[in-house]
Amino acid sequence: MQPTDHNPVDPAVTALHASSDLPTHACDDGQLASRIASGDVQAAEELVRRHQAPVRGFLRAVCYDRSAIDDLAQETFLRALKHAGRFDPKYPMRGWLLTIARRLSINHGQKQKRRRPAAGIEPDQLQTDTNTSPSSQLERQEQQTLNRDMVQQAMTKLSEPQRVAIAMHYQQGLPLEQIADTLDMPIGTVKSHLHRGRKRMRELLEPQAERLMP
Repeated sequence: MQPTDHNPVDPAVTALHASSDLPTHACDDGQLASRIASGDVQAAEELVRRHQAPVRGFLRAVCYDRSAIDDLAQETFLRALKHAGRFDPKYPMRGWLLTIARRLSINHGQKQKRRRPAAGIEPDQLQTDTNTSPSSQLERQEQQTLNRDMVQQAMTKLSEPQRVAIAMHYQQGLPLEQIADTLDMPIGTVKSHLHRGRKRMRELLEPQAERLMP
């Protein structure tokens, strides 16, 4: 397994040379994909830097096996870099990457007989209030961790399409039209997955409402 900040740009996937006078940070995703396809390693590094956080966040929400998230994120980018020439710039890069990540997550889940829930957020994402005492901050962090774990446990009870639709819409902020394109399903079906997923989450969390922090 690679460390979480590992940049999965493999020399075997991209040639070690760069082209074009336009700085990579100034390129849009379509331009980056075109340059990656021609062997521009700097463009590959920029693509990973630009989209690594949302891909990892998505995998944390939909993948049960936390120990596999780093590997799945790396494999997502390796495949994207290898097939960059197939990217259609008419569509969002993030949707394409999440499609790859979803397929890898499904394949991994099918191979695992026993799966466990992954944390939806990392400890360093917990907000702290500098105006409270250390003990109060610790208590708040513990409560937030409990909230996170309860929500994530509830997520594991959803169907895979419901879980993915909720992660894409509420975590990644993707519009319904883009989710429908990404999942290759009618927008009405996406709305149905979101509605049923929210309803199921409420059913699961309401009995534990007193334990959830407002």
